[in-house]
Amino acid sequence: MEKEYGVEELIAHVLNLMGGQGISDNDYVQKIGDEYGSAVSRIVICISTFIAFFNYLAFGDEDVNIGIFKNHSSFIAAYDPRRDRYSVIISNAEKLAKERYLGYVTDFNEDGSFHELFQGVGPFLLSIALHEVRHRLQKKKRVKMFSCNRITRDKRINHFIKFRKYLYAYEKKTCREGHVWKKIIESRYSPKEFDADFIDHYFSAEIIGRGRLSLSEIRTILLLSPIRLFNE
Repeated sequence: MEKEYGVEELIAHVLNLMGGQGISDNDYVQKIGDEYGSAVSRIVICISTFIAFFNYLAFGDEDVNIGIFKNHSSFIAAYDPRRDRYSVIISNAEKLAKERYLGYVTDFNEDGSFHELFQGVGPFLLSIALHEVRHRLQKKKRVKMFSCNRITRDKRINHFIKFRKYLYAYEKKTCREGHVWKKIIESRYSPKEFDADFIDHYFSAEIIGRGRLSLSEIRTILLLSPIRLFNE
């Protein structure tokens, strides 16, 4: 029977297995720690290593290109399809290191009932890494994407899709009322982002709610297809 991992076990396993593969320059890691503190350097190490690991699950033994930048984006991590490169942003890792409250993840049952699960730093960083690798899968493997207009035969997953659809509509309305630039809204709430947001939300609910997942189950979530679910 394949081993299953809780959140902390998974984090320890990935860091040990990958050996900090996300950042190969130990001097640079030390420099980040000296300038921003050990909490920030650990976040940068964790998220870059998680990206490298999920990229390995998705693509196999393939070199991974991860850039570490001081201030390059409004997000803590990103994937650039033009350069085929992941990015981890130190300034946003610094902001995260100061956060005491990360919020909750909404989990659903088949009947539509739901409950909130507390999300700590570990699950949050894992979900971000998974989100960015899903973006690379969209580009490199052309995975079939989940969308607000596509349902499956899986009733529980459909609740996650409907929730994301509602959340997107609400947030887009709020952005328009706040006079956020149209291009920013279109970029943040694009079909690709809907798909990646759904995947990282579902992963978070699974690993926090169930408590344990195997590496095969994580890979299945990462590669999840609405077509396959509909045909089951």
